[in-house]
Amino acid sequence: MLQTATDTKKESQVLLSYLIFEVDNIFFNLRKADKLIRRELNLLKQKKSCLLKQTLITPINEGKLKVIIENTPPQYLLMDEHIAYMLQDDDNSLFKLIRDYNSYLDIRNNEQEDNNYTGLIALDEKLVHHIRYLGAMTYHLNIHLNLLTVLLKNASIQEEP
Repeated sequence: MLQTATDTKKESQVLLSYLIFEVDNIFFNLRKADKLIRRELNLLKQKKSCLLKQTLITPINEGKLKVIIENTPPQYLLMDEHIAYMLQDDDNSLFKLIRDYNSYLDIRNNEQEDNNYTGLIALDEKLVHHIRYLGAMTYHLNIHLNLLTVLLKNASIQEEP
């Protein structure tokens, strides 16, 4: 069975919706992590380590995001130069930032297990900065993906008889 242009665009819209959902989920998890880390930093700086709970922050599933992006037709994602930059720039890509974030979380878990509060403070301060940077990029990506969705939807409406 041949796939029509309308079917292809609808499929692309669905894939874009999955991508937007995943980016929203990442952003939500970053906000949650930011609140937890900031609370922990406050307690540590006030020398109230006895009130600390060992909180596990879930890492971001980079693989899941990559699969969704790889299944989304590149002509849609790459037509927006900002999205292309966020996904393809080796030094500053969203994927590199996610790997760095997950690496910080691994180190953080070790510091928590060792009750190394001095190391935890230093790491949490770096992590807060990194969360904000990754969150800003994720938020920016979400804006561009939503714009693409609107453009695709409008293009589909104009093509239908």
